Amino acid sequence: MKQFVFPRIREVLRTHLKWTHRNLKPYTDEIRIIFQENQIEAQLVSQVQGPFMTRFEILPANAGSASRILQLRSTFRMVFRRSDLQIFRRDGRIYFDVPWQNDRIYLGDNLYCREFVECRGIPIAMGMDLYRNRFINDLTDCPHLLTGGSGGSTRIDLLHGIMISVLLSCRPDDIEIYLLGGRGQDFGRYRRLPYCHVENDPGTGLALLDELTFEMEKRRRMFAAAGCDNIYEYCDRVENTKHLLVLVTELEDLMDEGRRTCENALRRLAAEAGPCGIHLVLSSERPVIFRSLADEFPARLCLKVDNAADSLVMLDRRGAESLRRGLVYYRPAGAADPVLLQYGSVTSSEVRRVVAALSANFTEAELLPEDPSLWDMLFSRA
Repeated sequence: MKQFVFPRIREVLRTHLKWTHRNLKPYTDEIRIIFQENQIEAQLVSQVQGPFMTRFEILPANAGSASRILQLRSTFRMVFRRSDLQIFRRDGRIYFDVPWQNDRIYLGDNLYCREFVECRGIPIAMGMDLYRNRFINDLTDCPHLLTGGSGGSTRIDLLHGIMISVLLSCRPDDIEIYLLGGRGQDFGRYRRLPYCHVENDPGTGLALLDELTFEMEKRRRMFAAAGCDNIYEYCDRVENTKHLLVLVTELEDLMDEGRRTCENALRRLAAEAGPCGIHLVLSSERPVIFRSLADEFPARLCLKVDNAADSLVMLDRRGAESLRRGLVYYRPAGAADPVLLQYGSVTSSEVRRVVAALSANFTEAELLPEDPSLWDMLFSRA
């Protein structure tokens, strides 16, 4: 392999050069007039124009003014001509959230930032919030992630975003990626990279999960013999050892192949494999399938779900059933409340450009091995 070079993010992914800004003065003028007509003492503190929502922040002078503002919900909805205008009170202030889609966020927008570029772990772009803050989940801090929801193409975009986040931040000497499932949907393109292994057969995927438990035990013994507690100490003091990332695009397929075997392997890996450098990212259109596993996966990324029961599985609360297209709830490990984000969309041509740019680091012989099966890549139990 040649000296490994990452492509520049803006060479392979779209990014915004400028953001959309609406003229909000007609709306702020109308709000002030309504305040005067209803003897409401309040101050318009700020207006934030985010990619998927515009927020007006209001500071009432007293409790009576706050109550009258909340009573005028229907009036303010007429001002914005939005029946889905959200008005709520928090910390003594009142907020108007207007769901104007100002900008569609691209994956490149989430990756083209200091938080991603300077991360020395395994960063995954989660999305961008109302204030255009990027949220990055580092798998070296929180080793596993659940993603779920009936988002259709949104969920596929999300999985491509996870793959590209890892590919644009981790060298082949540091990571090996196993993508289970994903028949069609352009996931097969990653197969061209020698350190990406794509397997569509659920039986083989289930066997890989079982094999990973043996690899975990093998690494534990190896680390203990060297006096190390985890992969990070071992890499610093002994030699570099690759992280292993397993991304399951549809967990239900593996569950159908063998539910008990699958659940036992995943539960054990989720509880014990992180310090060994083995990471799981599980996805499903039906989050209810995570019910028996959710406690082992504190970091969650939830798209729109079909019902409140699925939302409770993913977030321990309702709300995800009402998400609009392109929005996700991200609950970091240890956080009590999820954060509303817009995920970064990615196109097939961007996937091709990323794979082509990374492929340029390898010789033709390395890119075109003798078509080994996933089993040839599996780990020795010795």
